[in-house]
Amino acid sequence: MTTHAHGARRRRRIAAALVMLTALFAAPARADHGDPSVVIIGLDDRGRQAEELHVQDVTVTAGAILAFFFDNGTHNVTSWSQPAATAALTSAAAPGAEPVGSTFAYTFDVPGEYLYFCSIHEDDPGGRFTNGEPQPGEMVGRVTVLPDTTPPVWSAGTATATAASDTQISLTWPAATDDSGSVTYEIYEASEPARPTKPASPVATTSGLTATRTGLSADTQSWYWITAVDPSANVASPDQLADAVTLAASGTLAITLSLPTVDFATVGPLDPAIAGFTATVTSDAPWSLTVKSVGRNGVDDSPGDDAVFTSDSGSTIPVSRLTWDAGAGPQPLSDNEATILAGRPPTPPEGTAVPIDLTLSLRFDDPEGVGYRTTMLYTVTQP
Repeated sequence: MTTHAHGARRRRRIAAALVMLTALFAAPARADHGDPSVVIIGLDDRGRQAEELHVQDVTVTAGAILAFFFDNGTHNVTSWSQPAATAALTSAAAPGAEPVGSTFAYTFDVPGEYLYFCSIHEDDPGGRFTNGEPQPGEMVGRVTVLPDTTPPVWSAGTATATAASDTQISLTWPAATDDSGSVTYEIYEASEPARPTKPASPVATTSGLTATRTGLSADTQSWYWITAVDPSANVASPDQLADAVTLAASGTLAITLSLPTVDFATVGPLDPAIAGFTATVTSDAPWSLTVKSVGRNGVDDSPGDDAVFTSDSGSTIPVSRLTWDAGAGPQPLSDNEATILAGRPPTPPEGTAVPIDLTLSLRFDDPEGVGYRTTMLYTVTQP
């Protein structure tokens, strides 16, 4: 921006930070007819179409997912008996028929015995078991669920913690595998100078392999434990460990001017001009204020030649004719950039805007020419 008639210009410098969440999503695998976790309904043990279940008697570990595939015919899946406090082992269309080619999946979280049948073909499922065994050629089946005592196992790799800003830390960790096919990750966090004992409760739980912790304090050490848990509460050993220190606070830094343009009107050899305006500084750290002439057009394209006033006819005079007083006495703008205030403490309380009254005195010894102008760039910086 170019200002006119001996104008003043401002610049604002503000620190900023940017965060990405990714989330990882895993698509479930599709089972085919050869998958041992699939019961095919309407196919016999020799692979022929029949009003049978293949396989009728299945043993799995708690947490396993079993799919019931409707291969042909008119069938459904209906629970006859199962452990207490478990979700009904019943396909959606029962007592009606499921569409041929459709699949009904059930997660067997609770150990015990699950007996089921096709309600379209078996009105007396209890009579189709002999000594507790489902009989071939009947539309009945059993799933025996054993307790899961095997913990998840970490794959290769280690957890990482990376400071993303003064309030955020990004976490990653390797995958853990489990015979149940399902693993949940618990994130434990503590902020101490040295790693403390693992906290009693997690701060987050996820099925993915990344997380971002937010709302942390700046320049603070944080410690992390990543725990892999399966549906039966078995825990991988040891935990994945990581730690990081958040970045230092990015700070508050700004300057505004009460007058974007300062007009000295008519100035002559015997008539020096005095004008004043207010610069308002906001900073939460020690700061300095500098001023620089960037020429008549307000573009800093020739740093070595900018410190001048230029008239409408092209005549120039040095900006060293301008004297500044920010409360500590007059000082000339003697070069391309001059410090007006140096090493000032944070604006009290830290981050609060504070006004600074600036007085400008212009001594003008060259009467020829009119419309002398320059643009001044004000900069407030932190060390």
